[in-house]
Amino acid sequence: MRQWLVRQQRFAILLLPMYTALIAYLSLGRSYPAPLDSMFTTAGSRIFHFGGYFGLAVLMGWALWGRVSRAPLLALVFAFVYGLSLEGLQHFIPGRGLCELDLLLNFSGAGIGAVCVYGLLGSRQEA
Repeated sequence: MRQWLVRQQRFAILLLPMYTALIAYLSLGRSYPAPLDSMFTTAGSRIFHFGGYFGLAVLMGWALWGRVSRAPLLALVFAFVYGLSLEGLQHFIPGRGLCELDLLLNFSGAGIGAVCVYGLLGSRQEA
């Protein structure tokens, strides 16, 4: 599994900008297409906060693994700062605002994602 993940690292590098843009769209939007809105209503946005930042940390850690030391830690920090920035920007959107529970869920998802990256790949590429 680990060798396959290393060989497919290009996939994570290509997907990461699109995924971060999707998170920004979902975080900063006020209304969504009907299928997406019904998912929020059914599952609740809390699941998406946790899962979205879990995925962000996994993709970031996977993309950085072998390129920088401590890739899982850097992925956790990036995901948290990105989530904090988006939550802060919500202050300027009517009807939206910073929510501490959302930040906690973002950090929790990113933390577990970073731990998964470390468990699957380790902290750095072995020589």
